[in-house]
Amino acid sequence: MRKASRKALLKTDFVIMPLMALVVMLQYLDKAIFSYAALLGLVTDLRITMGQYSFAASIYYIGMISGLPLWTFVLQRVSADLSTGATVTLWGMITMTHAATHNYSGILAVRFFLGFLESSVTPALVLITSMFYTPRETISRTAIWYAFNGVALILGGGLSYGLLSNPSVIKSSLAIWRQLYLILGGITIFVGLMLLAFMPNTPNRTRLYSPIERKAVLIKESNDESGVPVAHTPYVKKTRKIAWYQWIEAVCDVRLYLFFCGLLVGSIPNGGVTAYSTQLLSGFGFSQAETLLVSIAPGGGQIVSVLLFIITALLTKSRILGANLLLFIAIAGSTMMYVSTTGRTAKTVGYVLLNFGSPAVVALYSFIGSAVLGHDKRVIFTIVSQLAYALGNIIGPLVFLESETLLNYPTAKKVIIGSLAGAAFTLFCIGIIHAAWNYKRNLNRDDSELEQQTQGQTGQDLSDFKREDFRYVY
Repeated sequence: MRKASRKALLKTDFVIMPLMALVVMLQYLDKAIFSYAALLGLVTDLRITMGQYSFAASIYYIGMISGLPLWTFVLQRVSADLSTGATVTLWGMITMTHAATHNYSGILAVRFFLGFLESSVTPALVLITSMFYTPRETISRTAIWYAFNGVALILGGGLSYGLLSNPSVIKSSLAIWRQLYLILGGITIFVGLMLLAFMPNTPNRTRLYSPIERKAVLIKESNDESGVPVAHTPYVKKTRKIAWYQWIEAVCDVRLYLFFCGLLVGSIPNGGVTAYSTQLLSGFGFSQAETLLVSIAPGGGQIVSVLLFIITALLTKSRILGANLLLFIAIAGSTMMYVSTTGRTAKTVGYVLLNFGSPAVVALYSFIGSAVLGHDKRVIFTIVSQLAYALGNIIGPLVFLESETLLNYPTAKKVIIGSLAGAAFTLFCIGIIHAAWNYKRNLNRDDSELEQQTQGQTGQDLSDFKREDFRYVY
């Protein structure tokens, strides 16, 4: 059975993980190229002010918030693989329509609908990851697909520089930024169709596994208390009934509000820097072409930070320790950007180090996948976390004040430093709570009673509060 389990894990890693990584990369790239497009002439061509540009960057996340109620409903009734494939295809079409905009209202409309569609992605990926991986496997897999945000930055900067350096592209009657949107939109549509064709459904329905591998996967998940929903196990009758007790329990769980606060403050730097990355770099003294080349470096920084997070988490057995260590590096980097007055080297290094804070988001999302049990409860945590993520990203661009353009946005840099510190404090609080709950459960442990409870709960879709044998990771 162990051999079958290992083979199934390899198949999952080689089929499902690349598909999820592609979705994450394109989600980030399709929204991040707004900054590249601004450098390549979007602001001038559409005749918008930097204040209007900030709101156009934020409206993406207003669209994301607007889409959350719909995707909450959809994910309760439609399989995550089908909803993801369909929405990726649709948002690819929306990405292409950016090239057809000619005024401020047009760009606001397409940015809103892009956010509306992309709001389904993270909840779906968290559910898919938790269905196919155990809590112990979730942290590294979540980190890997999240690291493709860094790959998106590398590809976005490289593609933009390539288009800018191509004489035939420059001579074209179609603006470079419009060509960029058409290329990436076409790629996104292709990936969406690929998801519809190849993304597996659930462990007990997919053709990816042989019968013995499928049995091994489901037994492994059941033993590891992964919280796979009832409808996805072979032991109980399939049901789509809403578990209302899990909704009540989620609202009463203090971690729901800590996740909200952590992702809210942790997302402010992401929202601002994503929208103003090229403006910040060009403010350091780089030319247009140099800015696009230097913008590749933060992508590498994100990838390195996620790898460091995985290694630290595995060595120390603590996700929070690794995430906070990297958050302190990000704080140091943002401080370098703020206090440095001479030379662009120190500011650029600080900007790259700022991107080391991304594992904080990985840690929070991985907790939802491995420390929150019960399908409905996990969906609620994911949706609320997405709401916080969207709100933080709405605030982010708005702290880049148009009046401070020539000063390279000192207020935004101070807000970023405070936000990163707030995210570190929130993660610390979650770790304390998990440790306290584990201590209490170990203190009240009765092995014989727990064994009877566990046998009677096999295959049931129970929350972590209902599983006395469950222990929280931190």
